Amino acid sequence: MKTTALHKATLHISNFARQKLENLGKTINKLNKNNPLQQANLTGVDLSQLKFEPNQNFSRQKNAFDEQIPNLSKRLFKTSRFAKYGLLADKVTPENSFEKIVNSSLNQIAKISQKWAEFDLKHDERFHTQLSDSERHALAHAIANQNRTLATLGGISNVSGLVGILVDTLWLLAISLRSIFQIAQIYDKPLTGKQGIHIAFEILSKIDLKKLQEKQTLLAGLGILDNMASHNLQNLQNFNSFSDNDNVQNILKQLETLATQLNINLQNFNLSFLHKALPITAVAIGSAYNSMIIQEVLQVSLNTFAPTPKLANTDNDKAE
Repeated sequence: MKTTALHKATLHISNFARQKLENLGKTINKLNKNNPLQQANLTGVDLSQLKFEPNQNFSRQKNAFDEQIPNLSKRLFKTSRFAKYGLLADKVTPENSFEKIVNSSLNQIAKISQKWAEFDLKHDERFHTQLSDSERHALAHAIANQNRTLATLGGISNVSGLVGILVDTLWLLAISLRSIFQIAQIYDKPLTGKQGIHIAFEILSKIDLKKLQEKQTLLAGLGILDNMASHNLQNLQNFNSFSDNDNVQNILKQLETLATQLNINLQNFNLSFLHKALPITAVAIGSAYNSMIIQEVLQVSLNTFAPTPKLANTDNDKAE
């Protein structure tokens, strides 16, 4: 009796959380429609063109996350207390070892997302095997709104600096893959096992994720400002957390040039007030870009698995 009551309470809480996530996702979707940076008319992936052989060893398709996550990891390592061991590690470790570690880690994230998607749909009362087209359509858009909210909220972690940026990027990857797995299963085309993960990464690789690079560059610029504020601009030349990023180096040079033109002494310029403004700005940038990126993932996923363009239309308010 107690078990049944606990199960009902858990189910009620779960349904309540889903409803709140979906309602917030609808609002975010409406904001995206008015965003001039949002890319429209993204096409799906033709799954019939993907050929698979029996007992095939699948190689994961590369995407923007393959570039961003290793770079962020290396920068984070440089700022840690273990940075002094980095040179030694580079000498004794094969060149491709780090890439293998990252590749294995991203595959593990995909497996977790795959299981998460299956678990969530299994416990969603709206999902069952005999869904009509309209029911699949409604559920797909409800799930899209859930993931839209989850991805956007991930931007909050950017308040904690470089660690938060890495966490946010990993979270965005997990939610993107979760979206692909869920939408595929809703339209009765489940992506299971290693082949399913391969297809999910194939879809992700076809999405233009330049916004991910834009987001990291903007957040890197905020990191520079925060570092400058922390040291009152006295250690500007010693800032090396993003020293391997050409865009960031250009920001530094332009800042110094502008200060010279305005006859501003950067060494004595007090930017301590930025400590309060920068974290809020980082969260706003992270959340805004996450919202745009997940929107593209959702649109391509729906266009890939939905049977008709009408069902795939992410801007159909009536469907939501």
